[in-house]
Amino acid sequence: MAVVKALYSRLPNEGHRLVLFDANRIGGEIQILKPELFAGRDRLLNGPALPFDLEIITNEKDDEPQVSSWVRAAGGTQVQHVATGLRWPGDMFALYGERDMLLVPETALLRVRYNPFFAWMTQRISTFLEEPPAPRPQPRLVSRSVGKRQQRPCNRPFKA
Repeated sequence: MAVVKALYSRLPNEGHRLVLFDANRIGGEIQILKPELFAGRDRLLNGPALPFDLEIITNEKDDEPQVSSWVRAAGGTQVQHVATGLRWPGDMFALYGERDMLLVPETALLRVRYNPFFAWMTQRISTFLEEPPAPRPQPRLVSRSVGKRQQRPCNRPFKA
């Protein structure tokens, strides 16, 4: 949450998207995780408007293994659920090695060595890369006189 507040919340509204992977909320796994882990998702989805799109990959319902993408558009408050066709593997409760989120010692558990959502991520990245780039403003040509000599135009933006 600190990174979102300190970094992402300062971004201009220019088409940025933050994708987060939530912990698996089904079954007995919830009982070994600190409640703060689950509060973060709800704070982001129900909090004030953000200058970027927010997408959280999480359980469709807290007691089912089906995974959906919860999307909140930049500047908006509506949350849209998009089915992914994915399910949490039965033996996994989190993708990454979150620290200080377990009620049991971390050394008692093994870290995940693979990402079961890799195919979904690569498809999303491929789609993004296939989209044509947004038009960028052309740099200004700057010409200045110095004494009797005329300088040539410069393609670099002029800094005042």
